[in-house]
Amino acid sequence: MIEERYFSPNKLYDKILNLNKFVNVSIIGKSVQKKPIYLLKLGSGSRNILFWSQMHGNETTTTKALFDYISWLMQKSNKDYLRSFSFYIIPQLNPDGAKLYTRNNYSDIDLNRDALELSQPESLCLVNLYKKINPEFCFNLHGQKTTYSVGMSNKSAVVSYLAPSISDDNQINEARRRSILLIISLFKKLNIDIKGHISRYKDDFNENCMGDYFTINNTPTILIEAGHFPNDYKREITKKYILKSLIYSTILLYDEDYLNNSIDDYFKIPENNEKFVDLILSGVTIIDNGKIYKDQILALNYNESLKKGKIHFNPYFVSFGKKLNYFGHRYINLNNEKTNSFNFRLGFPLKKDEITDLLSIK
Repeated sequence: MIEERYFSPNKLYDKILNLNKFVNVSIIGKSVQKKPIYLLKLGSGSRNILFWSQMHGNETTTTKALFDYISWLMQKSNKDYLRSFSFYIIPQLNPDGAKLYTRNNYSDIDLNRDALELSQPESLCLVNLYKKINPEFCFNLHGQKTTYSVGMSNKSAVVSYLAPSISDDNQINEARRRSILLIISLFKKLNIDIKGHISRYKDDFNENCMGDYFTINNTPTILIEAGHFPNDYKREITKKYILKSLIYSTILLYDEDYLNNSIDDYFKIPENNEKFVDLILSGVTIIDNGKIYKDQILALNYNESLKKGKIHFNPYFVSFGKKLNYFGHRYINLNNEKTNSFNFRLGFPLKKDEITDLLSIK
């Protein structure tokens, strides 16, 4: 079980109480369940930058990174950024989903598919703020599954960037051009730190998505996805690279050197693919409707669930065979273990006495 992945509204409130006194805190709306949606504002500059996180309640890594980012901004050496910019940060747009550790809000609506209808109070809250401050740049912060790879490689996608599309035919307006150019610089800088672990998120157009909507309305917007660093299910290592992405973005926007990049380099960044599973077990006997398959390879992923305020990772079946077209974040050869007679019945949950310790995350 991993506690650190859970970032509830109570945890958010505790963080807010400990913020520097120069961070302006306000409530700009309420959720379906009437929980406050907080806005944190730093800086006094004329250039407005908008960040929002936990639009999906179970994507918490970027929220934690934002508080580290605020600490960085408050350092004396960074006062020029606070003079040039005003930073508007919604650390938890979906507090109901954050409490329940669900992607959607309490009405079971994906807030990132509500840009046109604005059917939910949380979506309205974001768009109203966007219209009020007319930001120079937006940062849409998310978390992605452990299954994502960098292209077809055996490298997990630790951080993924996207300059949202504005049309089905991949057109580029001025706002998207600026997003693309900034991402190129982010990729170059972060690739020094985690070479080969950075990807480009798939840029399918969806006018209902907030990033697409803001870009259509001529506001440069970047989607940043916090992915999986090997053996980092707490995502504490990933958080550091999200923080670096935010820091690099600030420096690049201030200096504006990123505008010298070539758009073509953006499309050279490998696109996300799904080549990973969490667990690959070899030496497994599979029982399926009375048929027995011996010495098989079994692929499992973890399903995350909230129980009594803690996140539990429960393995579930993905695929099996003599050969699988996946990379595993973890490999276990049962022939090398004490329990090498593991029988897996398709359609049945894993029993507590079936190599539970081997499959658990330490």
